Amino acid sequence: MLKPKTIEADWGGHLVKLTWIAAAAPPEKDVTSVHGVCFYEGKIVLVRVKTRGYNLPGGHVEAGETPGEALHRECLEEACAEGVIRPVGMIEVSHENNPNFVPGGKYPLVGYQVFYRMDITACHSFIRNNECTARIWVEPVELPHVIEDHELILCAVEAALNCGPVSNLTIEKTKEENGMPEKQNGHPPAVLVTGGSTGIGRGIALAFAAAGYRVAITHYQDGKAAAAAAEELSSLSGVPCGVIEGDLRKLETAEATVPEALRILGRLDVLVNNAGIGLYGRIQELSAENLDSLYGLNFRAPLLLMRDASRHMIERGIRGCILNITSSRAERAYPKDVAYGGLKAGLKRAAEAAALDLAPYGIRVNCLAPGAVLVREPEPELDKFAETVPLGRIGLPDDIGHAAVWLASGQASYVTGVSLRIDGGLILPGMPEDGSASWNPGV
Repeated sequence: MLKPKTIEADWGGHLVKLTWIAAAAPPEKDVTSVHGVCFYEGKIVLVRVKTRGYNLPGGHVEAGETPGEALHRECLEEACAEGVIRPVGMIEVSHENNPNFVPGGKYPLVGYQVFYRMDITACHSFIRNNECTARIWVEPVELPHVIEDHELILCAVEAALNCGPVSNLTIEKTKEENGMPEKQNGHPPAVLVTGGSTGIGRGIALAFAAAGYRVAITHYQDGKAAAAAAEELSSLSGVPCGVIEGDLRKLETAEATVPEALRILGRLDVLVNNAGIGLYGRIQELSAENLDSLYGLNFRAPLLLMRDASRHMIERGIRGCILNITSSRAERAYPKDVAYGGLKAGLKRAAEAAALDLAPYGIRVNCLAPGAVLVREPEPELDKFAETVPLGRIGLPDDIGHAAVWLASGQASYVTGVSLRIDGGLILPGMPEDGSASWNPGV
């Protein structure tokens, strides 16, 4: 174990005493910043930050974060890397002999910079942001000649080298789970599901809660069902479910939804645009009022929520996921479906364009296109309709939920701009549109 080592430094006119302390765990309070000695294929990553030169990735601990959570966030934001971590030590920063120290100011009289070793399991394409302009990989023996910081940083690097990598078993397990941010970033990820009180939206929200996500749902004039759903979601995830009520057909509601979700959840890793209504009729019978309702809820609201969620993800360096619930009707034309099917097709096309816009930031955008799904109590006519589905049954909200969780996971990290149809084969080429015949010879 490295012995304590003390130096004095002048930080912009502030005389501070810095002491390296080897420690197995960070202190419970007064942690001012975190830093990672991040290893990938035997090399250490350094990032170039404006005004600071090349340095270890790291930064301040934000309100509500643990030091480990902050380290995961900083490494993802600055180095575009994720991995498994262990603490290796800390630098005590003392202002006791600093004549310019301001009691009650930004920093405590004695604070701590905590250092971790990270063994990288997911190295993403580098994204330049406002502060971080470059990322390089150096051999450990080269690091003293490249890094631009005080000498105690080398104590942290030596401690990280001495502790050795995390076991291969742990690393491989993390790689397999790299789509689950709660395993990668040190805290549960957060998802917003619009229209999550009933039906497909409820099934999606339940699937995310069961996977460990923190969940917020929206609803409109469905308080009883929303309360019941929130109770079940909270039980599954172990944390309270956020509930947001509002009419997403209204512009002001749509624009307030993501900010409200961020107030509840603190961050957003996944957005699921599920809320929608179905209004059908022949083109010659189309009313402007119905068209406005469909447009506002089924098309404009999803685009506005995509806009606001992606802005947040880009600002926070979150390599998030956006899912839009469309319909198999976006791909096949039906009578009396000019508005609903047309707008679902438009949302599919918009999602493809958004996928291109957001790919440079590591944000994926996809669609789920359900076919016939049972969203209420079993109905006799649906039992009959099920006979026309090649897989022989009506879809369930769980079917859509499981697919949504997969698309949001790292197992789908190379999937963007697609529409995944979940319809039991209902609209495969050769299937009749009116259900009058079937592949099933018994029908």
